[in-house]
Amino acid sequence: MATVDLIVAFEPDIHGLAMSAFRMSAQDPDVRAAYEERMQDRRSALRSVVSLLADRGMLDTSLPVEQVVDVLWASTIPPAYELFVVERAWSHEQYRSMIQRLAGAFLRGGH
Repeated sequence: MATVDLIVAFEPDIHGLAMSAFRMSAQDPDVRAAYEERMQDRRSALRSVVSLLADRGMLDTSLPVEQVVDVLWASTIPPAYELFVVERAWSHEQYRSMIQRLAGAFLRGGH
């Protein structure tokens, strides 16, 4: 899915700032609002793509669209990248490949 690829491609560039905002959001309501808005924008973009794939009959119908969106969103938010790439020492390429496989698993026929 192109949107997922785009999100993953830009994560290294925005990761430090995104995680700073994530950490500061507990203390600063303005930072929390800005961070939550960005994450909602990300979720909305994913929902648009997943809904389009569903409308075109390209999405596996065994899961509701919102569950597919939830999984893709949770897998691509900055804390997920932090866990895999920073804490678990995955390369960016390993993370990208895992996200692509995950996204592909939701397509009809699994790719």
